[in-house]
Amino acid sequence: MQVARSLSSRGHEVLHLHNASLRSGKGRLERSADDPAQLTFAELGVEASLDRYKVVDRARMERAYARALVRVALDWGPDVVLSANTPLLVLRWTGRALAKEGIPLVNWLQDIHSVAMGTVLVSRLGWPGRLGGALLRRTEARLLRSCAAVVPVTADFVSLLGEWRVPLERVTVVPNWAELLPVRDRRNPFSTAHGLDDVTTLLYAGTLGLKHEPQQLAVLAELFRDRSEIRIVVVSEGLGRTWLEERRAERGLGNLLLLDFQPHESLPDVLGSADVLLSTLRADAAVFSVPSKILTYLAAGRAQLAALPRHNLAARTLLESGGGLVVDPGRPDDWVEAARKLVEDPTLRSTLGRRGRDYAEKHFDVEVPTANLERVLATACVARR
Repeated sequence: MQVARSLSSRGHEVLHLHNASLRSGKGRLERSADDPAQLTFAELGVEASLDRYKVVDRARMERAYARALVRVALDWGPDVVLSANTPLLVLRWTGRALAKEGIPLVNWLQDIHSVAMGTVLVSRLGWPGRLGGALLRRTEARLLRSCAAVVPVTADFVSLLGEWRVPLERVTVVPNWAELLPVRDRRNPFSTAHGLDDVTTLLYAGTLGLKHEPQQLAVLAELFRDRSEIRIVVVSEGLGRTWLEERRAERGLGNLLLLDFQPHESLPDVLGSADVLLSTLRADAAVFSVPSKILTYLAAGRAQLAALPRHNLAARTLLESGGGLVVDPGRPDDWVEAARKLVEDPTLRSTLGRRGRDYAEKHFDVEVPTANLERVLATACVARR
């Protein structure tokens, strides 16, 4: 959203599209008085919700998603399309249609989708899943080779792109950043509405899928279940949230508060209600994913506790900032001990939160990545001509 607004403020005509059937945090999707006239927002007309964990339903819905995306894109007639977080098969079908019209596609590579999906297939199907994973990797490699440019969010992806024979002269690394949210008081409308004013709150906000280890959050609820002054809050929807609902009912975890995604304008209050912000990632997911919630958490000015492989860019960023504690996701005792340490030491929490915010103020300037993306897009347009 920040890039769409920043590019339009530079004089470019920008159409920002999103699929309303996909439930996730998407930023502020409504026009405001200070938005440039060249900026337009639109929803794709995909009727049913997408269940990303049902293979047949997902394939059917992704085909409908691609048809809607192609129809809107071709009607609008862009010089270039920038894709971020688009499902792999949707992007494959869309890329073919754009290529027929000579419209360049730039892939803003937030995750290596085929590696993530292949891991799920192997866990569910065993050796047949390996065959499916190999097919997905070939599909993504072919797609990335066909793109006018690829913009990975971390240099860690570049070696794999080289293995997939993506021309490295078309690859430009642009690290992620986060919106500099206002830092809210610990007591605010959200905390009051949910009874969090007078308790110590450990909060997770954002996507909670198979790669995010919801078990780690249940461990904390179990750890503090007999301490009425401590709450574990999860603001999310989807598979991980459903798993936590079942666990809460089975174990009687009354200290585990589960909430739906909140409006974007409430995000500063949501994060400000926390004493500690939580993030988790499976060890095998670190090769294809960089949790961007770490960056949003830094901007919120709250201490963080993260279970992340230390070689992952998100973990390296958090350690560099000094904004939180990082533990190995394979060491549950370290996760528990770090949580206890942060709960019992408000001075440490304050120090970590201040360091995180200082880092965000120093490094999160939307004009820097916008300028890099603008150059990539312009080069793609020149190549088209």
